Amino acid sequence: MATMPVPKGFEVTSPFGPRWGTIHKGTDFGRQGGAANQPIFAVRDGTVIMTGAAQGYGGPGPAGWIVIDHPASVGGGTSEYGHIISEVAVGQKVREGQRIGYINPNQATNGGVAPHLHFSWMPKGYNPSAKIDPMTTVLAGAKWPGGEQAASSAVATPEVNPRDIFDIDWSQKFWENGTYSPKRLIVLHTTENSAKSTVEGVATFQLGPENTWKGAYTGLVDSRGAALRANTDDQKVPAAANISNSYGLHLSLVGWSSWKREEWLAQEKMLRRAARIVADWSTKHGIPIRRLTAEQIKAGSWGITDHNGTRLAYGKTTHTDVGPGFPWDVFLEMVNDAMKPKLEATMTEPIAWPDGPGALNEAKIAATEARDTLRTPVPSLINPKKLYEPLDLLRIVDAQVWEQRHLLEALCRKQGLDPARIVADAKALDRGVK
Repeated sequence: MATMPVPKGFEVTSPFGPRWGTIHKGTDFGRQGGAANQPIFAVRDGTVIMTGAAQGYGGPGPAGWIVIDHPASVGGGTSEYGHIISEVAVGQKVREGQRIGYINPNQATNGGVAPHLHFSWMPKGYNPSAKIDPMTTVLAGAKWPGGEQAASSAVATPEVNPRDIFDIDWSQKFWENGTYSPKRLIVLHTTENSAKSTVEGVATFQLGPENTWKGAYTGLVDSRGAALRANTDDQKVPAAANISNSYGLHLSLVGWSSWKREEWLAQEKMLRRAARIVADWSTKHGIPIRRLTAEQIKAGSWGITDHNGTRLAYGKTTHTDVGPGFPWDVFLEMVNDAMKPKLEATMTEPIAWPDGPGALNEAKIAATEARDTLRTPVPSLINPKKLYEPLDLLRIVDAQVWEQRHLLEALCRKQGLDPARIVADAKALDRGVK
């Protein structure tokens, strides 16, 4: 058994495992309303072996970290507590559940992320390369400081889907603003922050009492390539101050709309991560990868735009982000590149066929040819320089047919005509019935 390193009411804000293209070798604990100055506790009896300033955790001492060695009599292991201010000294004996410090309120010591505890666990002696997930080991079944058993739902590591396009999910922290579907627009924004700002920092500001919007976007991406989900896809968000809030998926890039093209291109991690998210949304919601004009947006077309595009189409806002310097040509190429692995993942493995009669071999050849056909780009009839993969074309055709059907039905009804009757009569005439 062990004691949680934080008081009741804390939750996992970033679990152990893949994060931002690397491995997060610990578990971050935060708290709704802020974790600054909140106490931290020893998870087991032990001896303090390190404390004070440490790289990545801040300083000077007593700010920084605490490392505690735990004897075999209590299960062994070594615990590490980062982004904190220590209240213990090297060589000091501590008891399980004893207060040993508090969370550093200065977020500048951890890259601008909101104050939190970073907790790491090593099963034997101090060895950073041997860190393992504390939620499935030392903290599994742990109790809160003071003795109350911690409910598993309160401290469980959020489920991490390796295919999830977001590293951090804060959608449960923001208020619900109602749902709307289908989504037909992907809208890009800028947060109007320095590139040094983080998705956690922006989201924390939006949660604060001075911001009544409580989560203006569907997602956020920063210069590290980190992505945070602020709202689920089905939510309406107050991102554009017009009706695109309802049928748009809104992705905000942590940066300035005043950036020039070369400044945007310097943010490759941000752009590529945003492209992955747009590609994923395109696949999930059937939104074509094409930049829309204001006229197309007003006409109800499906595609990609920015805050300025919705302003030109609907008004009710003065915002012009993502700005004239945004490299749309490069970004849309990145989106198309991000789409390719989805197709390749189902087709790169050779088709395995057992030995058999000639018919089976012919089937093998036919299947291989079909696979190759689906992977062969098709030139556009309008502009032969543009190439499309067949599956992308099918998705675009599907979206266009849906749009045209609804537009034509609306026009028919406006003229007092029954669209279903028109179709039925046309079928009958074509079949020679009428």
